[in-house]
Amino acid sequence: MKMPVLCFLSVMMLASCGKEGELPDEKKVAMERLVESQSGPRYFQAVEGKAVPDEQGEVWIDVGEAREQVERIVRERKGNQAMKERIYKLIDEAATPHPSRAVGGERASLAKLNVALDAAP
Repeated sequence: MKMPVLCFLSVMMLASCGKEGELPDEKKVAMERLVESQSGPRYFQAVEGKAVPDEQGEVWIDVGEAREQVERIVRERKGNQAMKERIYKLIDEAATPHPSRAVGGERASLAKLNVALDAAP
């Protein structure tokens, strides 16, 4: 191959290695796929417009929003009062303070809540 063609191809390859050409973070992709697979009325769902994935692709929901979804989840899973209590306990265990104290309140990872929900007896 001629030298100008090799130089051109080298420049094109180097140009494609910038931000756009980077491989996606595998943890972020895995988290996004996990959240996608756990959708539907049997799972906790993010509130539209509020849930934006963080830099790792993890979606967080407000603890109050999670508690509002418990009735639907129990009904869809054909559960009873004991299941409802276990789900409330899962929410309490998954709750963490928001990293920005200005936002306030507690939040929970949507994916972790749903995995715990599936693992609960």
